[in-house]
Amino acid sequence: MYKFRTWSSSLNDYQFSGGCGSSLEQFIGILDKNSKQIFVGDVVKAKVSNNDYTGEVVFKKDFCAYFIGDHGIYNLDTSNFEVIGSMQKDYNYDELGNLVKFSTI
Repeated sequence: MYKFRTWSSSLNDYQFSGGCGSSLEQFIGILDKNSKQIFVGDVVKAKVSNNDYTGEVVFKKDFCAYFIGDHGIYNLDTSNFEVIGSMQKDYNYDELGNLVKFSTI
């Protein structure tokens, strides 16, 4: 089953059915460790080589796969994923390309 959400600027929140917004983000079919659905555009904390890593969930067409930052989800233990925010509500990239919370830009 395909599931999408859209960002509503007027509501400053996501809509999950029938809404039209500035972005369309797909559920990737994985739940985080708190049973929260993970969507493209979410910011996820994961373990990469026993280190904490935080990145945006994206779909890379060249690999036909979902990634968290530079790391393919197919190479990671998904059981420790934790959604900590989204690119629409909480995070952005600074001028150097680093992922930062809105409040720190």
